[in-house]
Amino acid sequence: MSGVPTDVQWGIMVRVAPLLLDVLDASGLATRLIRLIWFLLTVAEAIVVLRVLFRMLASTEAGFVKFVYRVSVPLVAPFSPIVADQPLGRDGRRVIDVSAIIAMILLFLGAYLLVTLISIVVGI
Repeated sequence: MSGVPTDVQWGIMVRVAPLLLDVLDASGLATRLIRLIWFLLTVAEAIVVLRVLFRMLASTEAGFVKFVYRVSVPLVAPFSPIVADQPLGRDGRRVIDVSAIIAMILLFLGAYLLVTLISIVVGI
């Protein structure tokens, strides 16, 4: 034995099936996709949380508040007909945006189910 591994001495070659490499690539892609889903969920949740806070506490006339309302409308609009906003205080100007809270819960649930499905299919 001259320090050469035995598999080379006997001419044994180990080949990796192309399918195994595809699975490894799919695993890396799935991991990146899962990270992207969580990132997009975090951005969407942050926008909706700001909307809820601004509807309860802030003036609706500020530029940034208007921007947050405009950006959050597509995220909250499907849930607006479900429950009416609940007035907060005597003047009724500030409200608890119940539809936005429902949107946050369902956005999280959708992202969680999608990530779980990807994990099951790819096997990570």
